[in-house]
Amino acid sequence: MQLNYERSTINYPQIIVHQLDRLDYATAHRLHNLGIHPGSHLTILYRYPFHGPVVIAFDQQKVGIRYSVFRSLMEEC
Repeated sequence: MQLNYERSTINYPQIIVHQLDRLDYATAHRLHNLGIHPGSHLTILYRYPFHGPVVIAFDQQKVGIRYSVFRSLMEEC
């Protein structure tokens, strides 16, 4: 079974990470090691259906993250 994903609009939406405080320590530490920190600009490439993973791009790399982590990164204070 192949899962179809929804491509974002032609102009990929971008978000700015405001904080990592709402994530558990291990997840925040891993994202920080990947180069995601407050102030990072992330581009949303794909959003899979049913709260599946979200593929983001930053600093010439693509990473898939859980939807819950993505929601935490989008939230402001």
